[in-house]
Amino acid sequence: MNRLVGFVIYLALVLASWALGHVVFRRLRGRGLTERLAAAALPFSALVIVWSWLTTIGIDPVVVPWSAARLYPAMGLKYGFALYYPPRSGPATGWIYPPLATLAYWPATLVPDPTGAVLAGRLLSLVFFFAPAAWLLLTDRGDRTRPTGLTGVLLFGCFAMLTNQSRPLRYCSTEIHADAPALGLAAVAVGLMARSRPEDRPWRMGVALILATLSVWTKQLTAPVLVIILPLWAYLTRGVQGVVQYLGMAVSGGLAIALLLLAVFDARPALFNFITVPLLHPSRFESLEPALSRLLYQEQRQVVLLLLLAAGGLGQLAIRARRRGGPGGGLTSEPWTLALLVALAELPISLMAYVKLGGDDNNLGFMLYFLTLAGLLMHSRLMTAGGALGGADRATASFRGIFVVNLVLTLLIAQEIALAFVKPGPTWQEQQAAALRYIERHRGEVYFPWNPLEHLVVEGRLYHYEYGVFDRILAGYPPSLDHFLRDIPPRTRLVCYPPRTTVGDQVTLRYLQEFREQIHVDELPDWECYRRPEPTPAPERDVDPPDAGNAGPGPAGSLPRRSGFQPGELGASG
Repeated sequence: MNRLVGFVIYLALVLASWALGHVVFRRLRGRGLTERLAAAALPFSALVIVWSWLTTIGIDPVVVPWSAARLYPAMGLKYGFALYYPPRSGPATGWIYPPLATLAYWPATLVPDPTGAVLAGRLLSLVFFFAPAAWLLLTDRGDRTRPTGLTGVLLFGCFAMLTNQSRPLRYCSTEIHADAPALGLAAVAVGLMARSRPEDRPWRMGVALILATLSVWTKQLTAPVLVIILPLWAYLTRGVQGVVQYLGMAVSGGLAIALLLLAVFDARPALFNFITVPLLHPSRFESLEPALSRLLYQEQRQVVLLLLLAAGGLGQLAIRARRRGGPGGGLTSEPWTLALLVALAELPISLMAYVKLGGDDNNLGFMLYFLTLAGLLMHSRLMTAGGALGGADRATASFRGIFVVNLVLTLLIAQEIALAFVKPGPTWQEQQAAALRYIERHRGEVYFPWNPLEHLVVEGRLYHYEYGVFDRILAGYPPSLDHFLRDIPPRTRLVCYPPRTTVGDQVTLRYLQEFREQIHVDELPDWECYRRPEPTPAPERDVDPPDAGNAGPGPAGSLPRRSGFQPGELGASG
């Protein structure tokens, strides 16, 4: 879509949402002023949330080249290729995660157009990420089916807007990656356990266990949910008997799932790719100080979430104080308690993945996702009429606070959306379309190391993904020169990098050392393209003879493992 046209449509919808909000406000005359204002603001907030999703997936993604490359392994399955390859043969696809995420995105591969496939995959990420949160926030914890009404809508809107303002969560929710399906499966498992009652049959625990197991087989970072949190919760709610039941189901069910997946996806190359390679990645920080400094910077950007947690915590303390000596369930009866435990358990493993060379902010999303849910679930009880902080007005202090947060974030995100329409440079769709056209016209002659999906769709072949090669080098398994040359276009005469892509240290050019002349290609105006130097025609002055050491590709063994790599904006694979 043309950016100007998109902006005009967006502006028209904003005006329409304000008009609809005015109608809602007038029709709710029998309600309190705060409730009327909150309901009237919903059309505008809903528009901003949905449009922010569309802007992120269509115009201004968190990391431009990654989603297509992440869909590449799933698309390869559709074309009949294997998901994992051993260290010395086959393309390095960069897929260093368990197999279930590729199956989660398999529906997107049914879209024949690669741009449409990436858009479909990003929409699937939104569903995987937000559907469990909507279930937990929009339904009552008591009967587990009754809608929570306006309070639930405000809480879910707050969750969506906090996600938009957090780079780790925005990354997890809008990019094609193992993050969104893994978080979704884990959140449903946690929700089932949090809403279970002592009289519930063991099947509820069994379903939660299966979902948690599948989440680990989607991304490794959800392991604490399976091995720590769920057995702990089973003990707190059902005692020793609950732990014994859980362990029995975990051993039998987990073993069956593991054996099935390893048999289907060839155990040896699978374990090499999603266990050996990520475990051997070195730290990207030389000492603890810069790691903590970077983490503190990330946490400063979560100030609204931290304030919500503080207010929710104080409200829960007030509830406990009023109930002292009276009837009421303990902390294990509150869903937010389990979500908070998950966030605390995820913190160490998220940090370990974050500080790895190859780790990015999305790894912190595994902790922040459950921390955000915990904070908003705390307020769920406080927003109802007659809550601990409420007075005669049906709108409690917590209700007013969440409404104000929603309104402020709505206005802020609305401004960011408008600015995205005037952001300079080509969109990712325009970049992808340029690569597709050029590959189609020069099959087997041009290599786009960061665009393996486009090569697969046009040429029907799997080639090395540059960051996949970089992953192998970091782990101490650099492909040999022969191995590298076997899995790139057979008649490569041009190597092209997309705009603003600096990660991976351009390892392709370290293999193809003769490709050292950067040229401008009219069909690819914003790309960096390299070729072999053309012969110099009849020079008019004396020149030094060409360096014989660069006459051909250098040995793969000369590749430095880190080579002065400096993580940039995209300097991580997640």
